[in-house]
Amino acid sequence: MTWAIFPTNEHTRAVIELMTSLQAAGSERAMVIVGGALLEDAVEQTLRERLLNNLGLVNNLVDIDRPLANMGPQIDLLHLLGAFDEKTRSAMKGIAGVRNFFAHNLNVSFASQDKKLQNALSRLTLHENRTHYPHHLFGPDSDTLIEPVTKPKSGLS
Repeated sequence: MTWAIFPTNEHTRAVIELMTSLQAAGSERAMVIVGGALLEDAVEQTLRERLLNNLGLVNNLVDIDRPLANMGPQIDLLHLLGAFDEKTRSAMKGIAGVRNFFAHNLNVSFASQDKKLQNALSRLTLHENRTHYPHHLFGPDSDTLIEPVTKPKSGLS
């Protein structure tokens, strides 16, 4: 079973537009932080919808400074609940790793050879052998083309 992270083509286009405009502005940090925040919000919303309708108990687990307050454990729990496969879990954890690296290191770029960043980037493989984003409900593909992936200056493939 696969769950929607961004449930409509409009959501997908909005994310693409935001990321493209931030990239064009030359701010890798802003692109990574905003993109990570979008994923973090979607993951928390998905987890909240998956759990039983017990707001007090859910908040006790998911709110700030609670056991499932961070995106990493939320991603792992959603995977264990069957929300997405291991390849998707790995890619989502990769996005979280890239976001955390940029958030906690002031002088970095995608060209950085830091092992933590390179390991996180190496997990971003969902686009491989695909031409279109998957449809969130029906069939394997939507009508939204995946943008070409540009290689970082580091030569990462």
